[in-house]
Amino acid sequence: MESILVLSDDALWRDALVSELVGAGHRAHASTTSAFLDDPEDQTTHLTALVVDLRSASRPHPPLGRVRQAVGNPRVYVLAALSRAQLDHLDFTSGFDDFLVEPLSGQEVTARIRQLRWRANRTDMADLLCAGDLVINLASCEVSLRGVPLALTYQEYELLRYLVEHRGRVFTREQLLSELWGYNYYGGTRTVDVHIRRLRAKLGPEHEELIQTVRNVGYRFRRDA
Repeated sequence: MESILVLSDDALWRDALVSELVGAGHRAHASTTSAFLDDPEDQTTHLTALVVDLRSASRPHPPLGRVRQAVGNPRVYVLAALSRAQLDHLDFTSGFDDFLVEPLSGQEVTARIRQLRWRANRTDMADLLCAGDLVINLASCEVSLRGVPLALTYQEYELLRYLVEHRGRVFTREQLLSELWGYNYYGGTRTVDVHIRRLRAKLGPEHEELIQTVRNVGYRFRRDA
């Protein structure tokens, strides 16, 4: 069940769409754009999507940028309702996530929301680097172990990310130093050992062996993790 707000100054149109959405089992209610912008907080709690009416050429269109800002949550989808005549002049930078063309149906609104959610989940998964219980979010540079965030420094994060991305491959200290600290770094290879030790401590006794020492060579992240 979705929670959907329909914004339109056309009372007959918005009430008909709300009625259809409610009949399909969703929570749906309606408002004018001006009323929504005057008091958005009470109308956006647990909201899934907004359907914003942009069909009329005789009325000024609601400012989608202000609507998006008022919502404040990027997980709330903004769907623009358009007429067919508007398709040739569609501005994809105006602030909507997807558009609907009249005649609208509650079934199409639901399908569009499902598509947007699927697309967002697919994008989110592409940003995740997983190794067993360890999850690295490449978009936010955050690391969690069994769902618990790990507080890593930037260099610890970069070292862990690099090893996980190349799991199973052995790197010498010199290779890691050159790749992650750069050719102009004047510290010795001892720096790598210190960061490995800190990473293992933060992974904890149960997971510290994810980073393996290869004697007389260097380090690797376990291939089977």
